[in-house]
Amino acid sequence: EITVTCRSMYDTQSGLAPEIVDFSSGQRKIKPKDAFSLLRPEAVEAMYYMWYYTGDHVYREWAHAILEALNRSARTTHGFSSMGDVDSQEQKMLDSCESFFFAETLKYLYLIQSDPELVPLDQFVFNTEAHPLRIWAPKDPSSDGDL
Repeated sequence: EITVTCRSMYDTQSGLAPEIVDFSSGQRKIKPKDAFSLLRPEAVEAMYYMWYYTGDHVYREWAHAILEALNRSARTTHGFSSMGDVDSQEQKMLDSCESFFFAETLKYLYLIQSDPELVPLDQFVFNTEAHPLRIWAPKDPSSDGDL
């Protein structure tokens, strides 16, 4: 259910999620001051993990729709830009792009479309910047003295 809620944040004119969405009334509400988008990775990351562990291709479809929205609404000549009001007919780019967009958002969009064995999650864990780290288990020190 929570990933469905994450997906509903992208039901905007641009297809991009705003910075903040208020669900306290049971309905999706975007306050004008919160309608900008820094192209954050958290919803796409959740979709990646849901796809990886369930195999349900709906998460890939959602991620593909987000990628299409990014290319349609936030793409610039030489990269991408954060966006002003994502739920407006007139799309305004903010002439900036956070590094996490490249380090995380695009990485999870790539991984969700890739073979799950590219980064097997029984052997790797992602840190907070989406860098894969091999899971390390120390050797038994009583076996040969080395860790």
